Amino acid sequence: MNLRALCVALVYLALLSLGAQESLEVKNHLSLSCERDQGHQDTWMELNWQPQLDLSYQLLEGLELSGQYSLQNRLLSRWQKGSQASEIKLDSYRWWLRLATDQTQLLAGLQRLNFGSAMILRPLRWFDTIDPLDANQETQGVKAVLIKHNWLNNSNLWLWAMPGSKDIKGMETIPGKDDAVELGGRFQLTNPAGETALSFHQRKLMQGNEYRLGLDHRLDSFMGLWLEGSASLNDNAHPWVDTYTVTATLGGDYNLGIGNGIVLTLETMVQAGANDLGWLHNKSSVSALMANYPLGLLDSVTVLGSWSWKDEAGTVNLQFRRAYDYLSINLGLGLDTGLPELLSRSPFFYLKFNYDT
Repeated sequence: MNLRALCVALVYLALLSLGAQESLEVKNHLSLSCERDQGHQDTWMELNWQPQLDLSYQLLEGLELSGQYSLQNRLLSRWQKGSQASEIKLDSYRWWLRLATDQTQLLAGLQRLNFGSAMILRPLRWFDTIDPLDANQETQGVKAVLIKHNWLNNSNLWLWAMPGSKDIKGMETIPGKDDAVELGGRFQLTNPAGETALSFHQRKLMQGNEYRLGLDHRLDSFMGLWLEGSASLNDNAHPWVDTYTVTATLGGDYNLGIGNGIVLTLETMVQAGANDLGWLHNKSSVSALMANYPLGLLDSVTVLGSWSWKDEAGTVNLQFRRAYDYLSINLGLGLDTGLPELLSRSPFFYLKFNYDT
């Protein structure tokens, strides 16, 4: 546990002694997952216990102070071709404090920071690694100070600052610079054509700087339609990284009135890059189709397939999920074709139990 997380815990204890206006909630998340990678003859098992403490305190009328601390206790085991290795990891998953009014909040600490309209192929996956098949939407957080203001028409403004780090976040391929500050923001405007947002982020690299600009729009009509794009400039790029990169996704979803209702989500993403803006060329084109069908009150089936048009390679993931009030069970199968042997995991099996209180 680092110093900042310890400070958060101490603040919680101090708030508990202030009076009867506070609200304290303790949660627990327990998961057991097993994975079998037939392609590499690997078997993984992870046991994770994640306690979470949430506390809120009404400072004044319309002004609330709240906080959260969550800790991951993980046991990881791996079996590969007759050998076995295990390790125990203890990591802070979330720790943050929030000062909030009805429309504005200031949040500081290790938090989840994600946005955008796309569901599967996400150019604005700047700070998260959320898996579209993960019902718990788990992702490592980022250390940041975030100011967010919401207007009554659902328009909002985000401004953030975070410490530079060599740790890779989200879609990054180049480490940042320690002892630097990364700055960014996002403005989302509700309009007659839907919701439109502009995002920006700037960070220092070991060599030079990186600037990102994002645009996304969503329209909900007879079906959901969205466009999401991200452009980046590295003013002193590494030899293996393009100076200019542009990524765009066009997608939509529709509920077919068949049986209990099949929800289809289709997205296509194109990425272009070059060291000269006038020579941008297509580097990859990927399409993904996800179908979700509820079998009943407890059970659902999800199929997610993707295809790379440039590499002529694809993957298919099939997941069965049963969810009770506290317990959920996920059983999955993954297949791929056209991938190099070193990257292929086909067939890939996994089983995961989640228990939340």
